[in-house]
Amino acid sequence: MANHELHSSPETCHWGYFDSQLPPQLRIKSGDTATIHCVSGAAEILPGEPYNVLPEHREIIAKLKPHIGRHILTGPVHVEGAERGDVLAVEVLDIKFRTNWGWNVQRPLMGTLPEDVAPPPEWGQCSSVEPRAFGGNIDNKHFRVGTTVYFPVFADGGLFSTGDGHGVQGDGEVNLTALETSLSGTFKFTLHKNMKLNNPRAETATHWITHGFDQDLDDAAKEALRDMIRLITAKTGLKPEDAYMLCSLQADLHVTQTVDGNKGIHCMIEKKIIGG
Repeated sequence: MANHELHSSPETCHWGYFDSQLPPQLRIKSGDTATIHCVSGAAEILPGEPYNVLPEHREIIAKLKPHIGRHILTGPVHVEGAERGDVLAVEVLDIKFRTNWGWNVQRPLMGTLPEDVAPPPEWGQCSSVEPRAFGGNIDNKHFRVGTTVYFPVFADGGLFSTGDGHGVQGDGEVNLTALETSLSGTFKFTLHKNMKLNNPRAETATHWITHGFDQDLDDAAKEALRDMIRLITAKTGLKPEDAYMLCSLQADLHVTQTVDGNKGIHCMIEKKIIGG
């Protein structure tokens, strides 16, 4: 049994991907041990003094570029005799810290609650495909003449854009598109300083509408329903549990669309039930 060591460097690391065509950086035999040195974090993660950043970490970032993913990996290690269909057991014998710092980052549109963290303005462009907390591709067929849509503001000035006109659309927009067409719209813009929203809401002549967006329709439904409960409690003074019961009696859940990445559910309740 032999002991080996594999250092992290631009030559021994690859950034963000696995590839069976990568040349081995270390060759060992079954039963051997290897100490493999790793680094973690892109340039924007690196701290200043008094934290020590490994010189090879800076060199790796300078010479390699991320591809597909964001993890800096050291290897690969080739085990003599290993073939497809075999099993490779890797026992962890020891782990040591290499630096006196670590990092954690919260990225919008990722994690368990992507809908709770809006993309920051410095991200620049966001896809027009998915509906999100700021609006986007909501595809609600009730957005028509006489409807008012309330959007939470995430950028100074509001920065409203519109398009993707529909002549006709069913709930679900099931084959990906509605009757897509070119339209001209005339809009009145009114700023509400003391109104706080999680997602866009809409008001028609007869109904209040709340929205939920998620890849899972169940979670989208929960989001739309929770916002409807918030709306009812604000307008009526009912307790949330009573508003929940009222929703079961008077509110309707509709599938807005199932084709835009983030699926949509909207919840509707008549204004005569809770007031305008």
